[in-house]
Amino acid sequence: MVASTLATVVAVAGMTLGGAAAAHADVGDITYTDFLDGRITFTQTEDTKVQMVGQFNDGLNDPNALCLIYPGDLAPVPMNAVINPPGTAPFEHDFTGVTIKDFTGISVRVICDSELIGESDPTAPVGG
Repeated sequence: MVASTLATVVAVAGMTLGGAAAAHADVGDITYTDFLDGRITFTQTEDTKVQMVGQFNDGLNDPNALCLIYPGDLAPVPMNAVINPPGTAPFEHDFTGVTIKDFTGISVRVICDSELIGESDPTAPVGG
């Protein structure tokens, strides 16, 4: 009860953490989701660092659009990918202060210029 209350207080404060004490995850653990005719993969690369890599092959038609990726309830991050309609070049982003548990079972949304482009099914762990 105390841990969940503390995690709620941290979330309300706007901090991007995996809770008061990050859940255990092994380096190399992976979760992913397929959407927009592509894939986003999250990999635990250090104890409290997760790398997101992805590429989309459909749904992105404006090469000048400003696109954000919303991984679950975490803060959005810029897609930072070249848009080659109808998809993107590969992209990546490192999240710190988190574990793979923060990215497992979440939906991922892509919003470009304030328009929802796509929302994934919940991510699934590899081998789990």
